[in-house]
Amino acid sequence: MNNELIINENGEIISESGIKTNLAFGASMPNLIPDFLETFESQDSRRTSTTNLKAIAFSIIKGNADNDQYNNTVTNKAKKFANVDITSFPWHLIQASDIYKVKNNFLAEGLAPSTINNRLSTMRSLAQYMFTEGIIKVEAFERLRLVKNSKAKKVRDKKELKTQQVKEFIKACDDCTHMGLRDLSIFFLMIGCGLRRSEVVKILLKDVNLDERKILIKGKGNKERIVWLSDDVLEPLLEYLSEVLHEPKEDQHLYLPFDHHDNPIYSKVKNRGKPNESVVCGMAPSAINYLLNERGQLKNVDKFKPHDLRGTYATRQLRNKVDIKTVANLLGHASILTTQIYDLRGEEEAREAGLNYKVI
Repeated sequence: MNNELIINENGEIISESGIKTNLAFGASMPNLIPDFLETFESQDSRRTSTTNLKAIAFSIIKGNADNDQYNNTVTNKAKKFANVDITSFPWHLIQASDIYKVKNNFLAEGLAPSTINNRLSTMRSLAQYMFTEGIIKVEAFERLRLVKNSKAKKVRDKKELKTQQVKEFIKACDDCTHMGLRDLSIFFLMIGCGLRRSEVVKILLKDVNLDERKILIKGKGNKERIVWLSDDVLEPLLEYLSEVLHEPKEDQHLYLPFDHHDNPIYSKVKNRGKPNESVVCGMAPSAINYLLNERGQLKNVDKFKPHDLRGTYATRQLRNKVDIKTVANLLGHASILTTQIYDLRGEEEAREAGLNYKVI
């Protein structure tokens, strides 16, 4: 029998050996995933792991879609990726063959190897957790652990923003609104300091030191680093702070969402049933994508991703002869090998370096 999850005519899960289990979909170890996610220190890691597990579970569900009973029992409950209930998914019955199929599905979908490998890493971590907790046997853990990463190569679709594109984006923000000031400041901070969108939305007012022209950044895995504000970055930030943030509060986010009247939203009701409870507002990472796209379209700027601003920053620093180790520190990279990925300098620089090289 193939090592895969199947459903019998009664909607019961059949294990690798063909023996019926007493754990039907929706009733299997509801505390497994919440307890597993608690092993991660940062909220970002928990969020990423949740997304990865949803992707794996959904791929397995789709792979069984030709099984009518499976389709009736499971797939209708997970028509959309986001609706997959990973707390009721039978993770303890996953076999290595299932994960190999999932890996091939991801490759067929054209996902980047780094994305695929990140998802496989989450599955290995879950397998190790289940083994440690005595949920699966060592043989099953070893087989899951040995599923190899994807080595396929994919051309990176990254862009370096040109000077004219930057100028046009600046014009798009010049609309005499508070939101325009905010969006301009965010744009300059990202392209002028190489920040990730997730880092931008985490910045608190108390992290900003205008006297020393620096901001404390909380990066991946809660790693902290300092970024320094050049004149180009500092000017729009100061204008945003003076014109927009009239009611600064403790632990307030630097960048806030706005209402339809162009006013910043400082707090919102946490629960409609508890009107006295409120939370300090911050922007969602997806809002960064939205504002960059919307502003860019106003001036017909070629579409770019938030991470392209980070790549542009790194490339310009390297082009200005800044040491790659220094650039790695500015970007928050532990290894210069990661920084090299952001180097978008082209053939012209290589040609110039070759022609101008002197032996003596």
